[in-house]
Amino acid sequence: MTGLITTAGAFGISVLAATHEGISRQYAGRAERGEDTLARWKWRDGVPCVDGALAVFASTVIQMAEIGDHVVLFGTVTAFDLSSTREDALVFYAGSYARLAAMPI
Repeated sequence: MTGLITTAGAFGISVLAATHEGISRQYAGRAERGEDTLARWKWRDGVPCVDGALAVFASTVIQMAEIGDHVVLFGTVTAFDLSSTREDALVFYAGSYARLAAMPI
């Protein structure tokens, strides 16, 4: 994946809704039988982002750093979209999924 990002010089970040757990599992290589794992994409500034995400960021790479067994990307945000729907966000922490409740307006 980092090779594709290096070549493109850009990356996208999608903030997933709790209903997107199947998509998250698919891209983590942990999809379960019967889960809806088909992501639909929208393009922002030349990078793919998950359609229906709570928020999406398109960014250009300014630095990549290898830290332990991870590669951390630093970038400049070139486009941002915020969904008008109010849904709980998907969180992955300490090996499991949870919901982050949407705040009332």
